[in-house]
Amino acid sequence: MKTNIASALRLALLCGVGFALPAQAASRSSATYTVPSEVFESAGQRTSSASYIQAEGDLGSIGAAVSSAAYALTGGFPTTVDDTAEAPAVTLMTDAEVTGAGLPSGTMLTSISSLDVGVFGGKVLTPDGKTLGAVFAEDGTVLLRGEQMVQVEPAGAMDMIAKLDAPTGDAVIATLDRRSGATTENDKVLFTGLKVGTPKVMMRKGRVIPGLPGVKLKSFLTLDGNGETAFFSGKLAGTGVNGGNDTAIFAAGPISGTLGLPESGVPASGLRVLVRKGDMIGDKKVKTIATLVGQAGTLAEGRWRGGPNSLGMRLSFTDKSQALYLVPADTTGPADWLLIGQTNGSAGTDLPGAMLQSFKLPAHAPGATVVDSLLRVGPGGITRKDNAVVFDAMGVETGGPISLRRLAQRSGPAPSRTGMPVPGSGMARLTAMMAGLGRASSFVASSTLPGERGARSTIYDARSDGQVQQLARVGGAAPGGGRFGRFVSVAKPDGQSYGALVSALLTVSGSEGVSRQNRAALFGRDSGGEMRRLLRAGEEIESAGPGSARKPVKTFVALTAAAGSIGAARGYDENGRVNVLVTFTDRTQAVVRLQTP
Repeated sequence: MKTNIASALRLALLCGVGFALPAQAASRSSATYTVPSEVFESAGQRTSSASYIQAEGDLGSIGAAVSSAAYALTGGFPTTVDDTAEAPAVTLMTDAEVTGAGLPSGTMLTSISSLDVGVFGGKVLTPDGKTLGAVFAEDGTVLLRGEQMVQVEPAGAMDMIAKLDAPTGDAVIATLDRRSGATTENDKVLFTGLKVGTPKVMMRKGRVIPGLPGVKLKSFLTLDGNGETAFFSGKLAGTGVNGGNDTAIFAAGPISGTLGLPESGVPASGLRVLVRKGDMIGDKKVKTIATLVGQAGTLAEGRWRGGPNSLGMRLSFTDKSQALYLVPADTTGPADWLLIGQTNGSAGTDLPGAMLQSFKLPAHAPGATVVDSLLRVGPGGITRKDNAVVFDAMGVETGGPISLRRLAQRSGPAPSRTGMPVPGSGMARLTAMMAGLGRASSFVASSTLPGERGARSTIYDARSDGQVQQLARVGGAAPGGGRFGRFVSVAKPDGQSYGALVSALLTVSGSEGVSRQNRAALFGRDSGGEMRRLLRAGEEIESAGPGSARKPVKTFVALTAAAGSIGAARGYDENGRVNVLVTFTDRTQAVVRLQTP
């Protein structure tokens, strides 16, 4: 049956539902991704559905075989309220006719491969039987697609798109077809402007980089297109490039006006280098750069953006010290950067005399930064048992000065649901940090409680006043029925009113009606502070908008990262909206929009 996408969207809007969460391909086969090595703190670790097998430094690569298993997100206050959020609304579905990008009438949407807020990726089938990759606007209009002819070089011939990566926010990377003249040196192009419906070329592989005569972009590494400015990392080649200076972080946006690319004569509006390996920051030389990468269990968390036009970074120097910075997109140099913390810096007044030694991956949000750090053993009485600490960086919202406030410490007591320390409890391991607007944050830790055997994974919420409360715990009751068996993926919207989003697998239990077929569920903490179940496998939902036939959900995909944009927020926003890719038992698919109350 043909269904017009615009009609489906109108039906969804009538419901007043909107919640956007990222989704990865729901293919029944596996996919191989190339991701930065710091996606996980250690290579060879098996987490969620991914096996990471090779690491090559801060901005190297890991081959990741990611299965098509459904993902679930978890978060919110762990109340026992047996309540679900308002009904899901279908916004897009397969077997719908699509238009745009010069496609002929009768072209159909055949599959949906990736979701983000406002854009998504998928495949279409033309009337003459061609299957083409495509990037779509939220209303289903095709923005870019395979075999589309595009003007990449203003003075050159038209190029043909061969392949499109998963979009991220306002940006996507396309591979050009060799038949149209592209070569291995220049066959990748960065497009921005997706959300306004007018994709434009921002940078092409092989072009000379503004401000670096004779130096060209060798390859794109990672990309975050959320916000007014797109940020990406890339490998360099050309004059004076060696292993010590071959990686850079770029900003791509309109802030700095138009910069010329002298060797090609092609303008690139606002493209600039923020930092490069080998740069001198004061008297220290940059050895590695960690940004635009992710952390196990939180790969769809947008941990690096400090706002629409700023990016967080962890720099490691040749003297083995480290520093955390927040860098504005229009920076002219390190004097513009905000220093969050550095090796041998003070650990704050909560730990008198203690000193910072090194940092894991931080988390940023507008006006907020959460610091995951190791302290030096010795100063301030710190031992190896308690030298891991999570800090809230106070002062980010005002541009400094920065002071650190302790939120949690290894071996310290575990907070209860009310925020009071549980006697006899302990934090065994701090695993992943997430930041939100107004310095409201969330983090995942393994903790022990009296009467329980071993440490269990637990999600905590830290309010803007620093009070930490337990949100959800493996073995604890889940809203809507069942018990949490495993947290698969967690993300923290930037909005201050909403807590963590959680994709979880429930514990199989016949008495509680949980089977292997319906154990995947998606949760979120609502604006009133309660945990809500948003969706669960096995539920029946209207398959094509209000009043349509109800179909059982077989699997769903949410809060998953896309290849090339690990560590960028995907498929959710600050207002409690989440997009989920649902596969029904009849194998049809739909984009389902959920709204946390």
